[in-house]
Amino acid sequence: MKKLNLLLLLIFHLVVISGVAQTKAILKINHKLGADDFALDYEVQNNLGNIFKYTRFQYYLTKFSIVHDGNQITTIDDSVVSLVNAADGPSTLVDLGDVTITNVEAIVFHVGVHQPVNNADPSLQPITSPLAPQIPSMHWGWASGYRFAAIEGLGGSAFTLQFQIHALGNDNYFKTMVVPQSTNLINDSLYIHLNADYLEAVRNIDVSNGLYAHGNLGDAKVCLQNFKHYVFGQTYVGAENDDAGSFVSVYPVPSDNKWVTIETGDLPDNFYVEIYNTAGSLINTVSTPGSNKMNIQFEDSGVYSVRIICGNRTINKKVILL
Repeated sequence: MKKLNLLLLLIFHLVVISGVAQTKAILKINHKLGADDFALDYEVQNNLGNIFKYTRFQYYLTKFSIVHDGNQITTIDDSVVSLVNAADGPSTLVDLGDVTITNVEAIVFHVGVHQPVNNADPSLQPITSPLAPQIPSMHWGWASGYRFAAIEGLGGSAFTLQFQIHALGNDNYFKTMVVPQSTNLINDSLYIHLNADYLEAVRNIDVSNGLYAHGNLGDAKVCLQNFKHYVFGQTYVGAENDDAGSFVSVYPVPSDNKWVTIETGDLPDNFYVEIYNTAGSLINTVSTPGSNKMNIQFEDSGVYSVRIICGNRTINKKVILL
């Protein structure tokens, strides 16, 4: 009888385990230049009106995690490192390993290399590792570590002026969280799709006059901040007009400290905000009578829906909290 009970318990345990299906998660980064596919030596223009061509575009991605199924967070092993080379093809695939996920709400990652790996000896890395010595080099030196991003190109009226942005530094190891464009399941692999617009890497950077930005300050730092805020298309919060033409702004993009500010421009002062989790449940209602601006503090990181209600107008936003 005891053996029978033990056998039944073992069968029950196996059934329970088999019901928890794991899926291979693959991050697919689609390389873009605005609406066009990325290509080296392709004439483009940044937000300053500088016309230029990229001749090199590489960067590291590390320390991934996935927000899913009601703000649950699955952390990917730190050994997953991707050296993205936009010239290698239309997209880069990053194998995040096996996960137990149904609905992906956001993907989290860092541009650059984390400590203490950033300041370790790259020659000790396995030869197949993205962190091993590369040609051209992605390592600046033991004290400074890896080039988080190595971007080069040609600017000027006749594309005769070379520019280089080699951005690095532990203080510039920024975390970003992005809502993916889409996800789909192919042959038991869950593909998480992100568009990366590399025009945004040089937003507000003058690349027309032979720029050399090497290090962790100035335009090199601006470049890494652009990766955090703009390159991966974080348009889920920000400023926009509703159908009635009223200006609404939700910022910062995204929030690092759990505080989000909402301004309603020319909407009447008496408005209120409903906050929903990813399951669609209302978790908070906030109002500030007599003001068209409010500051809201969230308790936890994750993805939230914010519904701004003023009279018969409703404006919906996504808010990401790192």
